[in-house]
Amino acid sequence: MGTLVFDEPVSQSSSGGNTLVFDEPPAPAKKSLLTKALDLPFVRQVNALAETGTQMATGTAGQAVGGIRGLYDLATGGTAESATQKIRDTEEAMTYQPRTQAGRDVSAAVMYPIEKGSEALGWVGEKVGGDKGRAIGEVAQGRSGRPS
Repeated sequence: MGTLVFDEPVSQSSSGGNTLVFDEPPAPAKKSLLTKALDLPFVRQVNALAETGTQMATGTAGQAVGGIRGLYDLATGGTAESATQKIRDTEEAMTYQPRTQAGRDVSAAVMYPIEKGSEALGWVGEKVGGDKGRAIGEVAQGRSGRPS
């Protein structure tokens, strides 16, 4: 406990003086062994790789389930746009997003060549297939139904 003394009355204490009594701030909590271990650079790097792997695995599963959902939508009379949106919604809902900055950085580095390859395939589709190829290319690039 600590005390502060003021020149003017703040409140009367039981002793009649001009003092204000307060509690000491709590001591910072000690880090657990697990928390200390998770702060190690090697563990953070392994965690970043694990997050990237988890993102890719869940993304692949999301694509498969989303594709089935899109096919079902088409088979039951849905439009190509609604099927594409359902595919995207399912992929996004099922794909793990890294929570750490290191995980996001590693995921971005790993996904960069994949995204560029997808863009290249979309470009080829546009050149080879004209309007239909352009639509396929937009789906491959994830731009269908969106302004480019």
